[in-house]
Amino acid sequence: MDESTDVSDTAQLAIFVRGVSQNFDVTEEFASLVPMKDTTTGADLLEAVHRVLRDYNLSLANLTGLTTDGVPAMVGAKRGVVSLIEKEITEFGFTQKLLKTHCIIHQEALCAKSVSFQDVMKVVVKIVNYIRSRGLKHRQFKIFLAEMDAWYGDVLYYSHIRWLSRGDMLERFYNIRKEIQIFMTDNGNEIPELNDVTWNCDLAFSWILVVT
Repeated sequence: MDESTDVSDTAQLAIFVRGVSQNFDVTEEFASLVPMKDTTTGADLLEAVHRVLRDYNLSLANLTGLTTDGVPAMVGAKRGVVSLIEKEITEFGFTQKLLKTHCIIHQEALCAKSVSFQDVMKVVVKIVNYIRSRGLKHRQFKIFLAEMDAWYGDVLYYSHIRWLSRGDMLERFYNIRKEIQIFMTDNGNEIPELNDVTWNCDLAFSWILVVT
């Protein structure tokens, strides 16, 4: 759940539902965007949650976790919607213990600050440009990947205009980084970062941050 105020000063409560089937198939759906016309207390948010649950014929008995933002109406110790839901679960006789997560997206953003993201992109873009901007090298690289039976058959350019292309680029680079390292070394262009454990960890985490 996330509550934000739109440009018309109306509080909007966004509710997402993630479920796991008996076959462990995970689905996540945007359930509802509820305009909060008056106050946005924990009780108001709880009523909005109940309406959405009724619309989808869902029961609190199946609820195992909550992810919310950090405003008092969400996480207040006594009147926050999380506390109120936990209280109802107890009163209804349900026995599950809720897993409560606060601002998972904000946590990722904070983690990103500790990662040398620009250092990662600088090296990756340099290598990709070296391979793809030279026709002969590019053809040799694709043949090399085919011979190595690599996970992918090529690297991708990154476009500033297409933000999602950064995630695709980093994912592909990460999965064939060992083949890239061999190719660059064989061509007399040693890249020290590819042998650096810390840099490779930053590469992996940067890819995860972008694609999530």
